[in-house]
Amino acid sequence: MQPQRDDRVTFTGKLTMQDAINLHWYRERCLIRPGIRFSMNLLAVGLVCGAGFSFLHAGINTPGIFLIAVSICILGNGVMNRWFLQKRYKRNPDDFVETTVSISPVEIHLNNKNIDMTLPWTQVASVCDTPKGLLFLVRDSAPLCWLPQRLFEGNQSKEQILQYAKAATTQIKTYS
Repeated sequence: MQPQRDDRVTFTGKLTMQDAINLHWYRERCLIRPGIRFSMNLLAVGLVCGAGFSFLHAGINTPGIFLIAVSICILGNGVMNRWFLQKRYKRNPDDFVETTVSISPVEIHLNNKNIDMTLPWTQVASVCDTPKGLLFLVRDSAPLCWLPQRLFEGNQSKEQILQYAKAATTQIKTYS
């Protein structure tokens, strides 16, 4: 999967299970602000501490069990999403088809057996630059495509794509 050199950058490939997991992980990171994520995790840890305190002083009781259940829901959301995604990937491998993504200074073109779509950069809400790859989100925060980091090893395509996005005034979010 080497990019073609002209004004277009073209990739062809199929998402692996880890790619699908990374896509969903970084989509959630893009949608939920860091302060809110931190607050949710702090709330969950506080609930666990409150449940522990309740168990120490009153033994096993309904409020303590409720606090533990709520904290598991908050902290376990990512784990459950990952598990459901792995299950879906294994059960429906035909949903993850080989796709060709061509990116130019004016548009992004996706082509596979299910879809042939061209979008101008104005329809792309943001590009998330992550250590694992690039995630393109459309206006309703739905993922348009995911380009894993392995596609960019040994070439300057990632920088070129980010320049295209910057020139089109598309929001670029960087995550470490």
